Amino acid sequence: MFNSLLSKIGTAIIIAHCLLSGTAYCDEVSVIANKNIKLDSIQLTDLQRLYLGRVTEIDNQKVQPIDFARDSETRRSYYTKILKRTPEQMERYWARAVFTGTATPPKTVASEEEMKKTVGAESAIGYIPCNPADGNIKKLAIE
Repeated sequence: MFNSLLSKIGTAIIIAHCLLSGTAYCDEVSVIANKNIKLDSIQLTDLQRLYLGRVTEIDNQKVQPIDFARDSETRRSYYTKILKRTPEQMERYWARAVFTGTATPPKTVASEEEMKKTVGAESAIGYIPCNPADGNIKKLAIE
């Protein structure tokens, strides 16, 4: 009984800390787009091709991929879970693509707030941890 009570108190403290600090742990990565883009979902292959610089349009709409900075844990999670590549594989890919002039890497941002602001202001697709809570962006389903 005492251990159960301690467990509940510990959980309550963690939840209170997350609420008060404005952050919470989330294992999910959400793909987001400007609310004016006429997409509610995106094919995984289209998303991969967009982030590899192989396409600049999805469903006849020009879109700019937005990426987090190189050392971001969200970027690592996005690459491994969504793009099915490691950040190191992507670094090597972009080094070759830039050297040969075949593609331009995505624009990068430093924070979740900057990601939301950039995607909300441009015809862009990006990603954030958890679900978006902003009037200028929407979450895209991945098919």
